[in-house]
Amino acid sequence: MFQQAQQNTQVFWQGASGRSYTTYLHPIGTRYRPIAGVYIACHQRSDGRWVADYIGEAQNLDDRIGAGLQRHHKLERMRRAGATHLCTLAVSGGSTERLGIERDLRHSCRPSCNDQ
Repeated sequence: MFQQAQQNTQVFWQGASGRSYTTYLHPIGTRYRPIAGVYIACHQRSDGRWVADYIGEAQNLDDRIGAGLQRHHKLERMRRAGATHLCTLAVSGGSTERLGIERDLRHSCRPSCNDQ
């Protein structure tokens, strides 16, 4: 059974550019509205800090990490890395903006499951 996304827990991530991104934390298995955005598969360390395991972008978050999560090409690798949650950021500016944010976060967080 899926849990509907509720945007109440915020996690802040800093990109390589110095820009701060406010994301919303959800357990893996959450369903999302069909909106475009950037997502971070992550887990929490014992000191309370969040660690990014994979960072991606999608035209439709529900198709990619909600209802469509079982088809994600990195799902098993994310799970092996310890990912328990997904942080999401709605992005309405199109694929160029999403890819820019994804790249900025990847260069800062260096998630273990991204190949770039």
